[in-house]
Amino acid sequence: PGAELKIAVDLARTKNLPIELIDRDIGITFSRFFGMVSWWERLQVFGGLFTAIVTRDDPSEEEVESLKKGDLLEQVISSLAESSPSIHAVLIAERDKYMAAKLITVCQKKREVIAIVGAGHLKGLCKILKNPFDNSAEVLRELGTKPKKRKWWRVVPFVILAFILSGFLIGFYRSPSLGFSILVEWVVINGGLSALGVLIASGHPLTILTAFFAAPITSLNPTIGAGMVTGLAEAWLRKPTVSDFANLKEDSGSFSGWRKNRVARTFLVFILSSFGSAIGTYVAGFRIFGKLLA
Repeated sequence: PGAELKIAVDLARTKNLPIELIDRDIGITFSRFFGMVSWWERLQVFGGLFTAIVTRDDPSEEEVESLKKGDLLEQVISSLAESSPSIHAVLIAERDKYMAAKLITVCQKKREVIAIVGAGHLKGLCKILKNPFDNSAEVLRELGTKPKKRKWWRVVPFVILAFILSGFLIGFYRSPSLGFSILVEWVVINGGLSALGVLIASGHPLTILTAFFAAPITSLNPTIGAGMVTGLAEAWLRKPTVSDFANLKEDSGSFSGWRKNRVARTFLVFILSSFGSAIGTYVAGFRIFGKLLA
């Protein structure tokens, strides 16, 4: 994918022809994707990407060629529009409209234009360009902006933090022994479950220790997660090699391969330590307030 665009750029440069990039910036596309697509649909997309990474089956040349055929490609895109309209709108339809508006703008300045686009966008572009719109600048402005973030979602971690800290304060206010008991439980449960995740991922012993002490602290900081600390620690203690990257696809086909490959294992450490810390936050939180209400 993308080879045709690279060749088009290379040929344009050899002939000293001006190049216009008509597709929307990928950063804006991702921002609109995360802002407009539901969590369930996001899981479907990333689940498919994850499956594509870990699968061992490589498509044959015949299968690749069959995917290039217009009828099959249109059928796949139409199916996506029916099953996941939000995903289709952000990744296909919006970009068709954006590229059409950009082409209309470019054609107002150039006498001849050769447009090279992915096959999946061809039908949508042709449909729009048969009846071009006059407000191309407005379309570009509308589809080229990031959606407004949902402010309530950013408040949730701070609300959880406020509950936990208030539990500590109430505990120490009632009795130093109660406050100390609550603090110990927070460290043991949160750090212990995060360290257990690193252990399951076959992380370095020092990474396990790092998880135990880092998780109770990072859980009180909404801007950083336990996995960020443990992932960095694992990557520093067991630096990935070129062969780890080269064998990533093959090794990630089995759980033992994930634990053997340093790149995959670092990712596994990140995921499992974060998951353990997240569970520990809720378990320890309920226990803290259980003690306070007892």
